[in-house]
Amino acid sequence: MEGIFSPLKNHLMKYLALDLETTGLNPDTDRIVQIGMILMNENFRELESFSQNINPQMPVSQSAFEVHGISDDDLKHCKTFSEVAVKVMDMILQADALVLYNGTGLDLPVLAAEFERCRMELPPMKDLKVVDASNIFRKYEQRTLAAAVKFYLNEDFEGMHDATTDATATAYVLKAQMERYGIKPQDLVSVSMGDNPPADHAGKLYYDGDGDVCWNIGKAKGQKVKSDHGLASWYLSKRFLPASTLRIIEDAIRVYNEMPF
Repeated sequence: MEGIFSPLKNHLMKYLALDLETTGLNPDTDRIVQIGMILMNENFRELESFSQNINPQMPVSQSAFEVHGISDDDLKHCKTFSEVAVKVMDMILQADALVLYNGTGLDLPVLAAEFERCRMELPPMKDLKVVDASNIFRKYEQRTLAAAVKFYLNEDFEGMHDATTDATATAYVLKAQMERYGIKPQDLVSVSMGDNPPADHAGKLYYDGDGDVCWNIGKAKGQKVKSDHGLASWYLSKRFLPASTLRIIEDAIRVYNEMPF
């Protein structure tokens, strides 16, 4: 997949704005109940869209229902994620960057877990260029999505917590941010994700300035994974981190062990 850092000559960038509604807020156990995706070119002209309610095969929590209003009855005859996984992955792979709003803490790890249940994998974070428009907003304005729509687009946002509406709003907030702050497409990821981009979909690890994988959790936060094999082995043995995160840890240790000294 061509990344946002190295667009092809005469290649119009493609952004995929994506939003999820879920059964709850636990990225390890909760499931998708609605997905909205808008594929746009770099001029933010819509190329393709996809919207689908999803049968999560588990109950929607009361707290989640109070947020998005999607009930178990609404979903019982809907397709499961496994039935739309190929379509979702196809749209992701068409894009040069995945655009989220406050999605790296929940949407991305939930999506990765859904793909793993289907024996599919999201591209690794080093290849999956993620732009979180909420990070740009917090960096410059410190607000929510509804406030971002009001601030950048001067519109009242009435469709919050409908996945397709949220994804569309996210795309247009990003467009306005790029125009307002003069952000170039090749700088989007660094502006959005900072100097230490995440190394895994769940945000438990990140890459430092040397390109090494570092912990973003616990007492070892900030330390290189390869610096303490005992800690890495402990996390690997407990298996409570997402499978995709565990693979990154395993790779970090293996690459270090294979280095010539």
